[in-house]
Order: sequence, then C-alpha cells, then structure tokens
Amino acid sequence: MKRKNLKDLSLHVVLGILLAAILVSTFIFVILPNYTKHGETITVPDLIGQNIEDLEEEVIKRKLRYEVNDSVFSQTDPPLTILRQYPKPGSKVKEGRKILISVNRVLPPTIPLPAVVDRPLSELKIVLQNNDLKINMIKAENYPHYNLVLRVELNGKTINPGQPIPKGSALDIVVGDGAGKHLNNMPDVVFIEYKTAVSILKAFDLNIEPLNIKDKKDTSGLVLYVNKQYPNPDSLVKIGEWVKLWVDSEIDSTFYKSLHIKPDTAVIERLESNSPVDNE
Repeated sequence: MKRKNLKDLSLHVVLGILLAAILVSTFIFVILPNYTKHGETITVPDLIGQNIEDLEEEVIKRKLRYEVNDSVFSQTDPPLTILRQYPKPGSKVKEGRKILISVNRVLPPTIPLPAVVDRPLSELKIVLQNNDLKINMIKAENYPHYNLVLRVELNGKTINPGQPIPKGSALDIVVGDGAGKHLNNMPDVVFIEYKTAVSILKAFDLNIEPLNIKDKKDTSGLVLYVNKQYPNPDSLVKIGEWVKLWVDSEIDSTFYKSLHIKPDTAVIERLESNSPVDNE
C-alpha cells in the first residue's frame, strides 16, 4: 500500500514538472513573442531635409513618433527644415519608438554689433568673422583717414555698435577714402629755401619725407634749397599725403636745364659765395 502511494506521488511530481515545463515554454516561445513582437523591427526613415509640417504622415504611417529636441539656425536651409535626427536614418527600432529631431529656426538669433566704428578696416574684417557676420560691400566716402570705418549699414540703415542684428548678416561698410573733403593742388616749392618749403607744405596738411641731400655732405651753416619735388607741382594731392623733396646747398644745373627754367640769379650768387644766410 505504501509503495502504491509513493508511486502515485512520484507520478504526480513528474506530471507537475512536465506541465510546468509546457507552461513556461508556451509563455516564452508563444505568448511573449506575440506580446513584444519579438523579431519585428522598423527601419527609421531619413527625415533630414524635410519640413516639419510634412513630417506627421511620414512618421505615423511607420507607427513611430517624433519630438522636437532643439532648434538651431542654418542660413543655407529653409525655415522649419529638419537638420538632425536620432536615431539615425536606417536604424532598426521597435514600433512606437520616439525620434528626436532638430529643426531650423524661422528667425536667426541676434547678436550685438561689435565696436568696429573708428577702427581700421583690417581689424573690422577679423572682428566680423569671429562674430559670424559678413561684409556685403565696402563703400568709400571722403574722409582724411584712409580705410577708417566710419559707419556700418544693414539694408540701407545705419547700425550702431551694440545694436542687435541677425547672426550671419551681410553688412555694408563705409570707410574713409583718405582724400578728406577735397583734393589740393600740389604747391610748387622748387627753388625755395627748405625751411620755407616745409612751412608751405604743412599749411596744406602734407607730410615731408626725410631729406635727400646730395652725396650726404655736411650742409651745416649753409642755406638749403629744394632742387626737386614729388609729387610734381599742380598735381592733385590728398590731405596727409607724403611729399618727397630733393634738397641741396647747390643748384642742380642738370635738373634746371631739363625743365628749361633759369634759376633766380640772386639764388645762384648767394650759393656760389657760400655765404650763410640767417634762417630767421
């Protein structure tokens, strides 16, 4: 009797184990795959370059979702264009997976115009480049200082330093042409004492280059005269332009003959006598 009970118990245990194995196997290989759709994936479409307004149908028909993760700005792409996405195109995902996208902004971000007025044009180019700004055109205007930035314009309007402007803007730059309000006729200082010539040139706001004294001889105690000048007399010169003078205590007869001009007799006599003249 006891053996029979033990045998029945063993049979029940074995049957219980078999039943448990069948249930586990059914859950793992039948129920679970159907519940999780194991082995079934969706290929992520390429959304880059599409407009977000056309995205809804593209994503829903693939049983996916999307979410705008952030917005950036690109001048080369239309507004609301998708610039980035995650997961990347071609990735395998489950149904209902959310795709994170970055969208091009409708309006560009603004930045304050850097302090570029009253600075050289060469410096302005570097400053604009570092601030993601561009130069549309450079316009010259009468002003004594050459290539000094006078003002910055955008769409025909003057922009002051610190004023917000769209990032990536192409600006019009107005610079000085170095001519001032007008050009002057170069004064004639040939045959004139050097000291007097300097006074005349300074009155015209002109600069004088170092003297070119013939043979670098000692001219101490002698009166110096201008034998030649450049630019030539009556040519147009700008304010601040440099003038080159050839100066000597003797008359350059070759130069005078080339001009068919006879120098003043009193000047010749004074130079030939080597008599110093009071510069005062």
